[in-house]
Amino acid sequence: MPMRRTLFVLLICASAGWGADLRTLKQETITGELVGISDKEIVIDRGAEKVTTPIDQALLLTFGPQAGALPNVPWVDVELTDGTQLHCAKFAVVKNEVTVTLLAGQTVKFPLSGLSQMLANAHLEKNRKEWAEVLEKTSRSRDVLAKVKDDVPNAVEGVIGAANDSGETIRFTLPSGKEGDFALANIYGMVFSRKPDPNAAPVQARLFDAHHDFVMVSGAEITPTGFTVTTPAGARIEYTPALVVKMDYSHGKRDYLSDMTPIKVDERCNGAGEAIHFRRDLNLDDKPLHVNNTAYEKGLALHAHTELVYDLKGEYREFRAVVGIDDDVTGVGRPVLVVIEADGQKLAEVTLERGVKEKSGPIPLVRNVKDVKKLRIVVTHDPAEFLDLGLHVDLADAYVSK
Repeated sequence: MPMRRTLFVLLICASAGWGADLRTLKQETITGELVGISDKEIVIDRGAEKVTTPIDQALLLTFGPQAGALPNVPWVDVELTDGTQLHCAKFAVVKNEVTVTLLAGQTVKFPLSGLSQMLANAHLEKNRKEWAEVLEKTSRSRDVLAKVKDDVPNAVEGVIGAANDSGETIRFTLPSGKEGDFALANIYGMVFSRKPDPNAAPVQARLFDAHHDFVMVSGAEITPTGFTVTTPAGARIEYTPALVVKMDYSHGKRDYLSDMTPIKVDERCNGAGEAIHFRRDLNLDDKPLHVNNTAYEKGLALHAHTELVYDLKGEYREFRAVVGIDDDVTGVGRPVLVVIEADGQKLAEVTLERGVKEKSGPIPLVRNVKDVKKLRIVVTHDPAEFLDLGLHVDLADAYVSK
């Protein structure tokens, strides 16, 4: 079967103990043993029955392992042109092939043309911050290669070529045409100006592993110990069940507002000071979202007055969110109003007040947005109020689905 059309064509024996929870678009959670996945369906054995779910109804497969703290060892951060992000114990390039060793020990190979960037000693927060500052100062119209001089990364722009036969040096050409060989062992970081291959196999799922790697998956095949996934950039990664945290099938089916870019943002402040910008997946104190002692990984935090407009293009069926005052907002406050509109028609209006239990949420919202083009969210307050201090609202787990 061609890899392009294959999504996890696996047969996994229940005896392997691969327990999983499958969340579906119908808000169902199916728990049992994963016994089969194909490009059309997922099969979960619940003991008394086997439940088959079409892929277009699957949202998330969650497995037993959890992503804990990364091991206290040096690592190299590697990003592929397809968006895959890997933490690597080893990094090497020989000619036009990259070879890395993941923190869990797997060896991964892929073409140099599939490498987007690498950062050596990425386990050091100082290096990660410095690298971000380096990239901000470059045009990104050319490749960037950086070495360390006097304990400071020194970046030059040009064209990064192939490595030599022994993998000790890599060719670099300056804009002037002058060429030179850089020792790979001394490279601080590299970033390529190339774009993803438009002819690459499409992404079918996103895999998260126990070492915080993020893998774009276009296909997979079974192995004696688990399975091997393939990314659109050409990397092949072997996994055992103990290394997989979850597989996310939700892209294009369920889209979180915090992952979407609003086409309009209007933020104002009453009284002195500047407007407070809305947050994605954090509260307004840049901490995790908590409403009524429940933590949420996804959501929006907004201050009054904020207006956000999202272009849904008529492609979604349902809008859901949990509206409430974040637990970090203490004290007694004044009313704050949340209004949700669809193409100018009011879908919901909620009034919240911090410090008043029955008025602080959570309030679950489920609304039909079939054929809706513009979704408008407004968080505001009584216009008679002069100050808007403390008027915070969370839209936790806010998403639109098909």
